[in-house]
Amino acid sequence: MGRIYFQRGSAQGYKANIARTLSSPLSREKIANVLGILGRTPSLAPVVASIQTDRPVFVWGTKSRQHVEIETMKTGDLAVFIVEGNPLHFGTISIILADDAPLEIRQALSDELWGENVWEYVWFLTDVKAVGLKKPDLERLLGRTLADLFGPYGTFRGVDERDTAAGSLAAFVSGLAKGDCICARTASSSTRGGFGPGSGTIEDPPRSKKADHTVRATRDRQDLPGHSARRGDGGWRPS
Repeated sequence: MGRIYFQRGSAQGYKANIARTLSSPLSREKIANVLGILGRTPSLAPVVASIQTDRPVFVWGTKSRQHVEIETMKTGDLAVFIVEGNPLHFGTISIILADDAPLEIRQALSDELWGENVWEYVWFLTDVKAVGLKKPDLERLLGRTLADLFGPYGTFRGVDERDTAAGSLAAFVSGLAKGDCICARTASSSTRGGFGPGSGTIEDPPRSKKADHTVRATRDRQDLPGHSARRGDGGWRPS
């Protein structure tokens, strides 16, 4: 069973990093730097091999306190990125660098991509597309309001595909695609591009489903790329 991960934010830093990371792919120079970091550890050779430099490369980061959601994340899952309530991009998760990858490598990637080493879980995406839908459309696919999904302060949540109104990843993607457009920049035009994840005042990934929204609140607002604070079936899983 697949899962759908929702990342939201509204701060300027988050918007800027969304634009750099998901509206355009990593630049060739940035990809080379990423591959150089990964190449320091022989055990990550499969990850290096799985990054196709002739195709657009997109990436996002999550702080370690979000391990509960990261532990359930698998390649092939869907990620939806929300700005000010409206879905802006979605893509398929292709590589996950979590607890099975050396911490120093993940921190080096975070620093290379986003200027800080606090986003210790780094995950790559493929087939990233821009969405033209609005909040009500997303909530219809989800079968619940975003307020119910995130609570007052949450910014990163995962949901089983069967727990959505769409009922499956394929149906959810089909619904998103009604307002999508493939990102204009391709690998050949990716010389501009490539910073990292969000950066905002309340950008932070998930907690356990059992966690009370109030408990999650103080942590959620500190966990997205770009927010200055310290930043799972973990581990890298090449697609």
